[in-house]
Amino acid sequence: GFEYQGEDVSLGIWLDESPRRNDISWISAPGFYRDDDGERPEAVALFLGTAEERGIDELYLCPAAHKHAGYSRNSQEISTSLKLDKWRTENSQRISKSRKLDDWRTENRHAFPDQRSGMSKVERRTPKRLYHTLIGRLGNQLFQWASTVGIASKNGMEPCVRGGNLALFFEGVGPECTATTPEHSVSEGPKYATHNKFIFDRDAELLGYLQAWKYFEPDVHLRLKFKPVIQAKAAAFLQDFDSKTTVGIHVRHTHQSEVSYLRFPPNAFFENVMARFRVKYPRAQFVIASDDPTWSANQAFFQGSDVRVITEKHDPAVDMAILTRCEHMVMTVGTFGWWAAFLGAYARGGEVVYYDAEFVME
Repeated sequence: GFEYQGEDVSLGIWLDESPRRNDISWISAPGFYRDDDGERPEAVALFLGTAEERGIDELYLCPAAHKHAGYSRNSQEISTSLKLDKWRTENSQRISKSRKLDDWRTENRHAFPDQRSGMSKVERRTPKRLYHTLIGRLGNQLFQWASTVGIASKNGMEPCVRGGNLALFFEGVGPECTATTPEHSVSEGPKYATHNKFIFDRDAELLGYLQAWKYFEPDVHLRLKFKPVIQAKAAAFLQDFDSKTTVGIHVRHTHQSEVSYLRFPPNAFFENVMARFRVKYPRAQFVIASDDPTWSANQAFFQGSDVRVITEKHDPAVDMAILTRCEHMVMTVGTFGWWAAFLGAYARGGEVVYYDAEFVME
């Protein structure tokens, strides 16, 4: 290598554009200036090249590089051939768009290699991070994970998700983030089932349940895959129904009585929806997953040879995986059934029936 000095000269020299790039070893950093809109840095055109190639012998601006590249002119001739002031005058319009170089360098220290270590690669800016700690049970955690990933993507940020137990059951959720949570935090507010247009300009922690599908990235259902052991258990449970048209029904019976904003469906809801599927699919097989399987097994509308209530002590993720493998899906209340439908019947084009009076909106 060779010693290469001078802020004004180093500004914008970009090795990849040089016709002699294979002949020169750089130990200094290229420089950039930022456009007025702050969107994208643009290299100043001080590329290595001859007059015939570039229309101007830019090598005059960097005598050390000129000499190292094997050109015959001496440094005095080169340095006096084209004064930097002349170059600035001819290019004043471009330079006027830039910030002061010293200020820019201070604000963008990350863009320059470590001169002490002799690094020659430009370091990339560490993206802003959006932090979230998962709360609640399986359905709630899935909403928070998918929403955090989507909101981070829309803001050009890196999601940093921790807590919960999704990684035990799903591929694609990534390792838990261990970075330090920033002081700046933003909450979705008291109405967590609404969509907010979050905009972030720095690292931030996002608080809330984030139960709005509009936050999601389009391929989120493809990224979330049950782990093989979960899928195997679900497949084993359903193997006796391979010749049937399976209809999953999620019955959230216990928790709905603990909150004031949910309404549990009346008996007529179950009777009507099951009658409809029986007419449309003569070989329908209903699979009932519930937080209260004893209650479900005792209901008159769940009696019949075409009904199977899950009474085995599974992890909740196994029950959800069973429901996602059903061809069609019936939801009552809660996020668990919503995700079973979203990852299963909805994603495959099956029928999804929901109770439209679930929420108390007054």
